[in-house]
Amino acid sequence: MFEMISQTGNANVITANQIGNSNWGKIVQDGGNKMATLSQQGDTNKANVIQSGGSIQTATVTQFGNRNDVQTLTQSGNSQIAVLTQTGSDNLITNLTQTGASHNANMTQTGDWNSATLTQSAGVSSSHVSIQAGNYNTLNVAQN
Repeated sequence: MFEMISQTGNANVITANQIGNSNWGKIVQDGGNKMATLSQQGDTNKANVIQSGGSIQTATVTQFGNRNDVQTLTQSGNSQIAVLTQTGSDNLITNLTQTGASHNANMTQTGDWNSATLTQSAGVSSSHVSIQAGNYNTLNVAQN
């Protein structure tokens, strides 16, 4: 099941829940004071969150199951917070990118064969916390 939600303007809040297998959730927000929450339960789900413009951007993606992928989580502007949690095996955080000022990322992966890529750039106050448990985990972080 494909679900896409798009918002423009200020003070936007999106909460989306997907249960089952092979879901694809995409959230696009443009403007200030944005909050996006995407929860997926099942196997082979894909998540995409894009937040741009303004300041105070918060994105939370939670995936429970196997072979799930946060394909893209992009935040551009000021005061970004991204929290990602995955459980199961073969999960990926393919591309988490934060540009602007006041970055923050908190990624947790549990299970085996997990991989994550984070890029924080074009600003100050970058921070990052990651917890990976299991075998064959890979974490690539670029802060500049």
